[in-house]
Amino acid sequence: MRVYGIVLACVFCNVTAQILLKVGAGTSGVQLYQNPTEPAHWWTTLSSWPLLAGIALWTTSTLLWIYVLSGHELTFAYALYGLNYVLTPLAANVVFHETLKPVQVAGVALIALGVGLTVIGREQV
Repeated sequence: MRVYGIVLACVFCNVTAQILLKVGAGTSGVQLYQNPTEPAHWWTTLSSWPLLAGIALWTTSTLLWIYVLSGHELTFAYALYGLNYVLTPLAANVVFHETLKPVQVAGVALIALGVGLTVIGREQV
């Protein structure tokens, strides 16, 4: 049971990191996107606090993930990690008001179903 909590912490860190990376890329990265060869634009983007916080959370997520992999099968753990593909689009929809089309919602629902089936299948063993 402990693995579920650790994977959820890992997913939470990763989803939050993605949101912060997007915030950092959006607030200071506009010039970077328009002129990617200019070092000053890279420095401005990479030194923004949301981007640095996102990298820190992404690193934390990776360290938690390594811990999970040290004691659990990849086939099981990676299926749980699929919650990233459920929660990140939902968070982007809420935070950035990004559109989720019906087919995307169906895809997210299928991933959530797959994660659920993985958990149920694991518990039956």
